[in-house]
Amino acid sequence: MDHSISVPAYVKARRQQLADFSTAVTTTGGVRRAFQTLPHHLRRRAMSHNIFKIPPKLRMRAKRELEKSMAPQPGKKGKSRGKPSGDPKDKVRKGMKIKRHKRQPSYIKRDHARRQHQHKWLETHVWHAKRMKMVKMWGYKIAERPWMKGVRAQLNALDHECTIYDASYHACIELSGPQNAILSVLGRMTARDIPGPGNAMYVAGTREGRTVLYHTDTYPTRAIAPISFLWRQVDITTQSSSSSSSSSSSLSPSPSVTVGRKDVSIMRPSMSTTPRSLWIWVHPAALLEALEGLKRAAATATAST
Repeated sequence: MDHSISVPAYVKARRQQLADFSTAVTTTGGVRRAFQTLPHHLRRRAMSHNIFKIPPKLRMRAKRELEKSMAPQPGKKGKSRGKPSGDPKDKVRKGMKIKRHKRQPSYIKRDHARRQHQHKWLETHVWHAKRMKMVKMWGYKIAERPWMKGVRAQLNALDHECTIYDASYHACIELSGPQNAILSVLGRMTARDIPGPGNAMYVAGTREGRTVLYHTDTYPTRAIAPISFLWRQVDITTQSSSSSSSSSSSLSPSPSVTVGRKDVSIMRPSMSTTPRSLWIWVHPAALLEALEGLKRAAATATAST
């Protein structure tokens, strides 16, 4: 018995079966709308009735499908799917006019200000609101978790690429005054065995540092919160001129703690007349405690002089 097979003859005899199998694999059953041809991560909830949510290349097809669905069905009793009164094209034109009006920067600014009456939005709020669950925390609307299941993609990006997180809701505190005065206040509220704001690699203002803020003279207990800090860079010529002009004074202002529009200034003898500014970022949950701790440390330094 011959066990060999001729491949060309075998394929030729089953050509129609192979064609039917290929068609069945590539074709899905049922009617697909324009937005259903998009990948799942590009679909939006309002695409079925709002053509402006659909990419421009599919918008005309979606427009025809929408007009067809809104038209009254002949031979059927009762109401149609859309409102029978009026021309569907007029409704589309009206929607386009409203859409153009809402795209104007002045309208967007007023609308965003109106909707931020109780909780502020981050700069990336609109992007996050379309993709994630938003929660109200610490006076902001913050993304809590994504709606889509993309844990594997997130882990791959974390291992091989990069991830971005919007932490702009963290509060910024500015300390301004002579450099040594700022360091004397923070020296009593930070760890002494790790590099802090007074370290040489941070003082130049070219590098951001991280440490933990404590209550005054309580290290290593009674921690307030982790903080990140950055010195504001100063011009060398301005620094040398300011140092020479103020070298004759025995008293100079100690750092002023600034949060928003609130300033707390302290007067104390300064070992350095170099005016500097230090920015501290702290979590909003610990903002009040950190601010009170800085005020207390500054007041103690003032009383001791």
